[in-house]
Amino acid sequence: MASDVALVQQLAYALQLGLGVVFSVAAVPKLRRPTDFARTVAGYKLLPSRLIAVATTGLIAVESFLAIAFLSGWMRGVALPLAMFILVVFAIGVAINLRRGKRIACGCFGSGGEPISARSLVRLSILLTAVVLLAVMPASTTTVATLTERGLAGATYLVQVGGTTCFLLLAATWTLSLPEVSFTLRHLRRNPNTERG
Repeated sequence: MASDVALVQQLAYALQLGLGVVFSVAAVPKLRRPTDFARTVAGYKLLPSRLIAVATTGLIAVESFLAIAFLSGWMRGVALPLAMFILVVFAIGVAINLRRGKRIACGCFGSGGEPISARSLVRLSILLTAVVLLAVMPASTTTVATLTERGLAGATYLVQVGGTTCFLLLAATWTLSLPEVSFTLRHLRRNPNTERG
């Protein structure tokens, strides 16, 4: 029974690190080019122009905090509801603009990039599911401090969990890429001699 709890806690820690990586990848480009991100926020046309700068600063600050909280394990109790809230806000913004028929930049990982689409909503749903799972699973007590205290055992544990985290991130990426995978497979079936040239 104890080993089952430990396994669930390890999975919870892997989910936590995965979310930390995602929020880091989302926050860093925005920290480097906040003006570009402000233009992306304005493109959603959900806020009056006088609030764009405040919203941009707030979103960057929240994503940066979530990245640090999930990667370090500190303030997890604050990070979970905040992550749920911000992901729901993003999903509402994307859904409203899809309903309007707009093809604006997603801005998920900085300015520009791919335009919003149903895939944006799927990505946000996957992240929201991960946050909800993390909230209901037995909490991992692992933090950067506890790993440091454990020395080599802590480093070994981090490598194990890191492998699981990589698997989860790759699985999510592959799931989001299914339309391209399906298209490629159909194309190869139709043209089996394509590579013979």
